[in-house]
Amino acid sequence: MMWKTKTKKPRVIKEKKYRYIALKMAYLGWKYDGLQSNENLEDSIENILKGALQKTHLVDLSDQVVKFSKCGRTDKGVSSFDQVMTVCVNSKLAQGIGIMPVQEALEELSKANSQDRLLEDKTNRTPTHGEVDDDEYDYPSVLNRVLPSEIRILGWSPLDDFTFSARHNCSSREYRYYFPRGKLDIEVMSEAAKLFCGTNDFRNFCKINVGNCKTFVRRIDSFEIFPCESSHTSDESYEMYYAKIIGSGFVYHQVRSMMSMLFLVGLKREESSIITSLLDVESNPAKPCFGLANQVPLTLYKTSFESGFLKWRISPDAFTNLLVHLQSYWGDLGIKAQMTQELIRILKQDTDVEVDHKVNQFSVQDKSATTCSQLSQQVNDISAIHGVNKTLVVDNYPIDARRYKRVMDRPRGKLLEEHFEAYRSKKLRIEESKLEAKEMEIDSM
Repeated sequence: MMWKTKTKKPRVIKEKKYRYIALKMAYLGWKYDGLQSNENLEDSIENILKGALQKTHLVDLSDQVVKFSKCGRTDKGVSSFDQVMTVCVNSKLAQGIGIMPVQEALEELSKANSQDRLLEDKTNRTPTHGEVDDDEYDYPSVLNRVLPSEIRILGWSPLDDFTFSARHNCSSREYRYYFPRGKLDIEVMSEAAKLFCGTNDFRNFCKINVGNCKTFVRRIDSFEIFPCESSHTSDESYEMYYAKIIGSGFVYHQVRSMMSMLFLVGLKREESSIITSLLDVESNPAKPCFGLANQVPLTLYKTSFESGFLKWRISPDAFTNLLVHLQSYWGDLGIKAQMTQELIRILKQDTDVEVDHKVNQFSVQDKSATTCSQLSQQVNDISAIHGVNKTLVVDNYPIDARRYKRVMDRPRGKLLEEHFEAYRSKKLRIEESKLEAKEMEIDSM
């Protein structure tokens, strides 16, 4: 009997494909080390996202193709509701918008990252979008399963042009800064905020780092203050507000510096004219010493791009899970906030605990209050700043009227030219040190 030998069909190995996409990301950055990846910082948003991409095998370690383009850099503790990042990821499809073999994707991305391509006139780029196959990976669902609870992917968009840059194609950025009213004069702050609008040199409203930034001229399109829609309370001190700042771009610590000055104006420690004076860099070329507003209330709220480049999408399952997750997260924080406010109310209305004026007589000179309820009103009247604003206004000098020092009377930092000279000297020292080390290595051979 003759046995027929089965001929094995040759195994067909599908060529791996990469897809160039944009991710819409939100994060509550309160406990993280900012967005930017840094070898000395493990808890940066970028590092965490890279880890998630590798853990889900959307990016392979061997390919080293996790090359991000980020819309707006956020510092430690700062949040974002509309961060846009671009990246090459694995695709399960053989063809489609932005899909190509790995090596070709690497080559295209390398070309797009060259200086010439980055500086290419954006108006010459014509985006094209087609239908996206439903069989593609559900990128938001895949990533949200492994990301921390404060970081979420809100959607994704295919990209067919490797020259698209989340940073350079962004036409405007909107920041919002949230804060309770406390003793702040909102009307005065609102009028003062308008003085920042227009194109100005913001060297006196930022942290100068000439190694990364050569010019400090930026354009502010609008700067307004609004009450939060959900802020309803019987005590106006606890009403929540937000500053809405829209501009083409911002320098390091600019928004927090502007908010710090507005808080000083709102507390009647400075006149609104201080803003105009500090924007006049010819008369005031060196920044006086003043603090930064707290980073926690700041968020990159919205980013805007040229029409047609981004076509965001999310699956029903991914959206449902995202919504329920954020509602649950809010529920926990909302309960804690409500319980804390209720405790404050109980404390302020307490008539059972008797006030002993023999202890800590330095805090309140008026000894007429006999109950906590009476004393709470006295504390509110004599305090230079309400407790709800205490962590927001971090100035270099005490806020109370007796010890406060006007900003224009404070010590000044270096001139911009001195910063450049210090940078050049430091760079020269580093180059000389490297050259010396190289010469010593040659001599030892």
